[in-house]
Amino acid sequence: MDLLAPDGQLAAQITAVIENRVATADAVFHRTGVDARQLVALLVALIDLLRQEPPEATALDVQDLCDPVVTEALATAGLHVTERWHQYRLPLWATQPGPSGPTEGAPQRAWPGGTGRKTTEAAPRPGGGGPSV
Repeated sequence: MDLLAPDGQLAAQITAVIENRVATADAVFHRTGVDARQLVALLVALIDLLRQEPPEATALDVQDLCDPVVTEALATAGLHVTERWHQYRLPLWATQPGPSGPTEGAPQRAWPGGTGRKTTEAAPRPGGGGPSV
């Protein structure tokens, strides 16, 4: 769902996916200068649409990415914090092999373009005990 500025430019945007009757929006995107009142209008339009369109959603979850304008808009629209989200990262490349060869157990996939960039953080331990740290 889009919110357009008076000049027709995109001012804000939200996308929701419905699964198991819960609509989930990963983020509310907006341009600089868009205030909480404008985002509330966007959220209310989304809520209205979710109440009218099948499949019927019984709840709306929106991830707040620590944006004070979005935080204010969500609270004003009646949403409340239900949990804190955590972000996790897993390096996908192993370190470049040294003169004695690659690190034992490290994935040996070359970086696109053939640079050979690699990392060992996600390499399984011998015996299948999960990633080594």
